[in-house]
Amino acid sequence: RDAELIRDLLDAGGGTYEVIRAANRKEFEEALEQPAFDLIICDFNLPDFDGLSALKLAKEKYPATPVIIVSGAIDAGEAVECLKNGATDYLLKQRLERLPSAVERALIEAEEHRERKRTEEALRSSEERYRALVDNAPTGIFVNVDNQFAYVNDAFCRIVGVSSPEQLLGKPVFEWFAPQFHNAIRERIAQILETGELVPLMEQQYVRLAGSLVDVETMAT
Repeated sequence: RDAELIRDLLDAGGGTYEVIRAANRKEFEEALEQPAFDLIICDFNLPDFDGLSALKLAKEKYPATPVIIVSGAIDAGEAVECLKNGATDYLLKQRLERLPSAVERALIEAEEHRERKRTEEALRSSEERYRALVDNAPTGIFVNVDNQFAYVNDAFCRIVGVSSPEQLLGKPVFEWFAPQFHNAIRERIAQILETGELVPLMEQQYVRLAGSLVDVETMAT
């Protein structure tokens, strides 16, 4: 009766659904072997099964699929446990009129989650490509945060004569500029902070690890 009522409520909600019903654990496990579902609605108490176990199985198989728990009686502790294990929502059978709106909200949130994941993956891929380009650039590149090295590439390490970026990260940047250029560099930094624009090439010298000087042309933004 509950299953038929839920199907009627879904139909009355105006959506178009293909519903697969599983009446016990075996049928539920078999259903999970089919292609991914958009939504799973699960009774909290079943003859040979329970909603929490079904929820855990569903989340193992389809972690991004929303699961709504339906129960005739569920206490606060059980409800919290369901939510902690990934349930999107839970409804009391006495308030099933909320089902269509709960389903609509769950589907919208699931699509928003998928879109965020796609955006994050695209951003991660873009960052990886950028990092690969910068890491392997033939030009020395470093990032200065609060006058400390926050990033250096291999080419910069070769210029100043260190074997790895770890020898520079967190160290004061000015220690690697020849002292006679410090004032000019501070003026350039002030100009960058004021205008946000790329400053012209500047001839200066870096201090190498061995203490010698190396002539360089630098550009900063």
